[in-house]
Parts: sequence; structure tokens; C-alpha cells
Amino acid sequence: MNVSIQNQSCPAALDLSNESFCSFFPDDCGPNKPIIKIETGEFIAKLVLYLIIFISSFFGNIMVILVVVLYRSKMQSSAYIYLLNLSVAGLIIALGCMWPTFMVNVAYEYPLGAAMCKIHPFLQLTSMVSSVLTLATIALDQFVAVAFPIHARFTRRLWPSWVISGVWILAAAASIPFLTHKKLTELRFSDHVKLHCSEVWDSYMIFDPSQDDCIRLEPGKTVYYSFITTALFFFPVGVMMVAYAVIMRKVWFMQIPGDYPAYNAVHAKSKAKIIKLVAAVLVAFLICWMPLQVLILFERYRPTTRELPKWFDQFKYFAHFIAYANSAINPLVYCSLNGKFRQGFMAILTCHKSRMRRNSLDDSTLVTLHTDAASRRGSRAVSFHVSTHSIHTNANDEPHYALRGFLSDPH
Repeated sequence: MNVSIQNQSCPAALDLSNESFCSFFPDDCGPNKPIIKIETGEFIAKLVLYLIIFISSFFGNIMVILVVVLYRSKMQSSAYIYLLNLSVAGLIIALGCMWPTFMVNVAYEYPLGAAMCKIHPFLQLTSMVSSVLTLATIALDQFVAVAFPIHARFTRRLWPSWVISGVWILAAAASIPFLTHKKLTELRFSDHVKLHCSEVWDSYMIFDPSQDDCIRLEPGKTVYYSFITTALFFFPVGVMMVAYAVIMRKVWFMQIPGDYPAYNAVHAKSKAKIIKLVAAVLVAFLICWMPLQVLILFERYRPTTRELPKWFDQFKYFAHFIAYANSAINPLVYCSLNGKFRQGFMAILTCHKSRMRRNSLDDSTLVTLHTDAASRRGSRAVSFHVSTHSIHTNANDEPHYALRGFLSDPH
């Protein structure tokens, strides 16, 4: 796009200090100025929907954290630690993002003050980036477990604490611009001051002859949002899709050598569980967070001289709502498709901590893969073992390597 400022001048800023607020907003001035900008029915509907996802997200993620912490002896896989971290991010979204977004959506003017103007978007982006990076880490962790099981035995002991710390540091660092550029701004009229929570970036006006109008350019903001959406959302999502595709292919086509029809039947059932769970987690995340990312790119790259379409505000509400709903959906996915979480939830709800222990000891099968010591000559033979209560290790054999975590839970 060619732009020119020859023989044209653009105003540096819009000055409304000599204008009357009522001349711009005749229905919203006077002693009966509205507090809520939407109809009562719409307000009640939105309030009920937000209460549903808030309660579900809060208690669901609290339950996930309690299950992993209380029954950590039964959930030693790194996958469970990452899922706990995902629940922490979900709690932050529930406690620090849902209610501010609802209030901003329904209030006539920004009601939360200068501090929340900065904290709210900071927490939202930090939680989103932490969630997507945690999901990508789970995908890579399970990829290593399937593709390089020998290395996975040693790397999984070192990864979780370091990776989780790095995820939160990176997520917080990526969100710092909200702390510096989000400001509570005042739109001053001669008879009223209207408050907005706005992003203030370095900008300049320039005349665009193709649109025959002045446009405002904010190159720093465009670069920042492009980086967040591509490098910290679409790229990790692409990594997840590739990793899970490889995992599903390897696990689906994995066959147990020898004549073990009963064992192969158990293994086939476990494969179906694996594919169902990883597909559910990934699809739920994409469905919930993709609309908001598309909306951000649309808002940033649309022609600046054109007004936002009429559907934009409603779609923006929907995009935030469904993104937050992901925090409520995840615990349901874990409980529905993972036996250990399901047992842990029931044990906590019925106040029987021993129930998880008893059920864990009564697991009908435990499928493990190990490298036979006879493979030292070059060709690796894989043996299949089934145990009803414990894993037996022969002193002459090499260690067992299991597909642990939510990928190998057969229940």
C-alpha cells in the first residue's frame, strides 16, 4: 500500500474538550445516564453463562490439583505434573479474567480502575501462553516417551520443574507490554469525562490516498500482536498436531510380538483410549482459543478507516467466553477419559482417601514395554508383560520402559 502526506495534513489528536457529551451521545447523558449498556435480559443471560463456567472452572481445577497432590504416589508421571500446571493456569483465568471481562462487557464505562486495566490483560495473556506451552510440552513429552523410550526414562526426572518454571517466565515476559502500554485514558468533553482502558502505543497519522483518508499506524503494536499469535499460539499448536500425529501413528500400529491374543486385545483397548484422550484435549483447546486469536489478527490488520462491523462486539464476547470455557472443559476431559482422575475425584467427593489406593492396587492390567537384554547384539526385541498387581524386574534384564501418564492409562 502506497501512502503519501504530500499536500495533506492529518490531525495530531481528536480534541473534544469544547464539545458536549450529550451532542455525541444524546441517549446516554443526563441524570439517568445508564450504568449497564445492554438490555436486562441480555445481562441476565450473560451473567448466568459466566457463573456456570466460573463455578465449573474453579471447582474443576481445584479438584484436579487436589487429586494430583493427594495421590501423587499414584501419579508420578510427568504428564500429571503438567496437567496440574494447566489447572493452575485455569484457576488464574477463573479468578483473574472471567469477572473483569464480564464487567467490562456489560458496563457503560470502564469500571475497574487503573490497576485492573493493566493486571487483567496481563493475567489473561500469561495464562493463555502458559496453557498453550504446557500443552505443547505434554505433546513433546509423550512424543519422546513413544519415539525415544530409553531417553525418556532419564529426561522425565529432570524436565517438569525446570520446564514449568521456564513456561511461566516466558509467559510473564511475553505479557509485560500490557503492564507498560495499558492505561486508563480519559475522553474529555466539555460536560463529561468518559473512561476507557486503552492500549497506548507510539503512533503517527499518515494520509493514505488509496482510502482518501488519514490512518493511524502503530507498528509496535502490530509487531507485538503478530508475534504473540504466531510464535506463541499457532506455532505451538502446529508442534502439538505433528507430535500427536506421530504418537497416534506409532501407538496405533504398534503390535506385541508373539502369540498373545489376550494381551493384544488389552493393548488395542488401551490404544483407543490414548487416541480418544489426546484428540479430545487438542480439539477442545483449538476450538476454544482459535476464535480469539483470529479476532485479534482481524482487529489488527483491518483497514483502520473503516468502522468495526456490527457483529464484532458480540463475536468478541463469544470469543472470550469460549476461551475461558476451556478452563472448565479440561477437568471434565480428564475425569471422563482418565481412570486415575476419575477415581481421585470420586475419592475426594466421598471423603474416602483410601478408595484411590484400593482401586489403584486393583488395576486389572498394567501394560509395559521393556527392552530385552538379548537385543545387545543389535536387533532390539520388545517383550510384553502383564501384571495384576506389580511390575517385576529381572536383575539380568534391562529396565522397563512404560508409556506412562495419561497416554498409557488403560482405564
